[in-house]
Amino acid sequence: MKRVGIFSFYDEEGIVDEFKLYLLESLKPYLSETIIVINGKIQDSALLKWKNEYRYVFVRENIGYDAGAYKDVLLGRFEKIDWQQWDEIILFNDTFYGPLYSWDEMFRTMEKGENDFWGLVRDPGKVAKRPDCTSIVVKEHLQSYYLAVKKGMFVSTCWKLFWESLEYPSVYWEAVERFEYSFTPWFVQNGFKYDTWLDRCGGNIYEKSGIITYMIYGYSIVKECRFPIIKWRIMSPSFYKNMNMLLEYVENETDYDKELILKHLERMENRIRPFSLTKLEQFVSDKDKIYVFGRGTYGKGLEDCFKAKGWKWGGFVVSNPQGDEEIGVNELCLGKKDGIVVALNEGNANEVRRLLENRFREEQILYPVGYN
Repeated sequence: MKRVGIFSFYDEEGIVDEFKLYLLESLKPYLSETIIVINGKIQDSALLKWKNEYRYVFVRENIGYDAGAYKDVLLGRFEKIDWQQWDEIILFNDTFYGPLYSWDEMFRTMEKGENDFWGLVRDPGKVAKRPDCTSIVVKEHLQSYYLAVKKGMFVSTCWKLFWESLEYPSVYWEAVERFEYSFTPWFVQNGFKYDTWLDRCGGNIYEKSGIITYMIYGYSIVKECRFPIIKWRIMSPSFYKNMNMLLEYVENETDYDKELILKHLERMENRIRPFSLTKLEQFVSDKDKIYVFGRGTYGKGLEDCFKAKGWKWGGFVVSNPQGDEEIGVNELCLGKKDGIVVALNEGNANEVRRLLENRFREEQILYPVGYN
């Protein structure tokens, strides 16, 4: 099978980390052509290296996130490309480490499947909250950091229409809603079938409504399902137990160089969502007791982190307590040297902002990264 890969690169400083070079090198045996699209800036030395290695390297203004990068390439805004010469297009970005295992098994299995497009894992769907606090019903869909599309789909009129009608997102939430949440339902509605690597290796037992599989079960799917990648988003104290088990597994059970992960995490320290370990340690350091607002994915993960670190734990704070282990926000009393960590996504954090700031001092509250 002849494949072309479209790789979307972004880094705030224009730095190409070693794990990204390793990722691209690992895919060379499986891709007949690799197209690199750089969103924003890149260091001159890295750009020259890629231009010497790859025929298609495009630099664009950082507009529209991954979706904008793919759109411009696929609609020929840089150069007219004959897509019919390939059997499959792989759309992938730089938000994951890997491969932890050889790509052989995955590609052999998925190219034989009765599917028109496929990915590594699906999101089973949920009701999500936008940053403006409005809600959206999200249908089941493939996670967009890695999408493979077969020829029957990418030569269709539906394919062209999807990209022509996709508006460039201007903020991260719009990128998720317009591209990731919309891609799979649009093509399913038009008669195309999809599949995932996790389905093929029995990992669909981990797919539950409202849960992003790799965030909750990252260690299990890597170990038991030979899931080939780790999203760097879960390298956070909010997924403390998962993070440490994964790092230990990578070091002891795979040929992947753990240092590629650690070097990247060290450089990205201030951009790890929802908080980096350093940020959390700084906040906790001068506090007597810490409460955590929210008992969802982030909150439960932080409880593991606090226990492992031996930090003084105050308890879970929620808007509507359901049991003795939860404290209602209206009943919470913070001492002068106590603090509260908001372990919520951006939409929910926005919703509780006024509630918290009317009651507590600014320096007593730690919001997630990216919160405005």
